[in-house]
Amino acid sequence: MINVEMFTASHTGLVRERNEDSLACQQYQHADVSICVVADGVGGHPGGDIASRLAVDCVMEFIEESVQQACNGNGFSENWLKQTAYSAINYANNAIREMQKQQSQLSSMATTLVLLLRHGENLVVAHVGDSRCYCWHNNHLQQITEDHTVAQQMLNNGTLSYEAFLHSSYHHVLNNGLGLYDEVEISLEYHQCHNRLFMLCSDGLTDCVPDADIKNSLIENTELDDCTNHLIQQALDSGGIDNISIAMCRCS
Repeated sequence: MINVEMFTASHTGLVRERNEDSLACQQYQHADVSICVVADGVGGHPGGDIASRLAVDCVMEFIEESVQQACNGNGFSENWLKQTAYSAINYANNAIREMQKQQSQLSSMATTLVLLLRHGENLVVAHVGDSRCYCWHNNHLQQITEDHTVAQQMLNNGTLSYEAFLHSSYHHVLNNGLGLYDEVEISLEYHQCHNRLFMLCSDGLTDCVPDADIKNSLIENTELDDCTNHLIQQALDSGGIDNISIAMCRCS
């Protein structure tokens, strides 16, 4: 049996007037299922906070219903993790698109989303946009999601050199997100979870705190709450230019 610890925290930061991030974690111990999700409403668009909250609520609602169905007789199929993650995110996108149609003032609202879903010893990470997931294992920090941004796309297709990529103004121009299109492209990967810590975060953290400092914080702070709060304080000390949200999930 995998032992799971989780902790979440969010801060508005020092510049934004409101927090447009949303996040949630949940464990269904009877089903041996864990969920973490972080969403970052797209800044500069009306309803970013509404989009992120709706996305998180929809994902959590869909997965809870899927867990109940599995426990009530359907069982957990071999593809349950993948199918559930995909379907939950599509369900959230459809809900956002429907609200856009119903409320014209929210027609441009959008959000990123990164989701961790575990059942037993199997785990998937799925994401849309530039909210990230990192894995910490054997004192090694690895970014396991790739940002869905114009800058990353240009680097991948060779139109930007790595040096130009580092200073590109397109880092925060999303080419994928919930609420942008009727059909959303979801990136999903399976990962080992035993003896690993996963950190989901909005770019309010990674824009202010380099990976090297994230690694040092993980080394120096073994408790999830201490590490999370330390990272948020580092982001604030570096300007706190955006909302900062972190969800930690440690599997042992």
